[in-house]
Amino acid sequence: MEQPSSGIARGIMVAFGLLLFNLIVMVGPLFGLLGGLVGLYAATAGLLLSPFALLFGIGFLGMEAGGTESIFVMMATIGLGLMLAVGVYYLTKGFYFLTSRYIGFNVRLIRGKA
Repeated sequence: MEQPSSGIARGIMVAFGLLLFNLIVMVGPLFGLLGGLVGLYAATAGLLLSPFALLFGIGFLGMEAGGTESIFVMMATIGLGLMLAVGVYYLTKGFYFLTSRYIGFNVRLIRGKA
């Protein structure tokens, strides 16, 4: 009976070990971080869309305008939403970069080049 080449057997064992490690250790934090990103995108959308809700309340529902406070609240929420959008954009870029590097490391480890 012939023995399989040690490179193929090693690659299969490393792939199986990485599969177990990634499923047990890495999947939970990955989904947690993805959930955090989704939450930050939702917060950004809420901050950017809240001035329109205030305008709707003032214009169509006949609520008291509140004077200049409403204008400043609208400007503040738009400003916070824009700053958060820029931050979330760079956070997503960094998350994508690190995830692709980790996947590339796993592939190199399986091929035996790491």
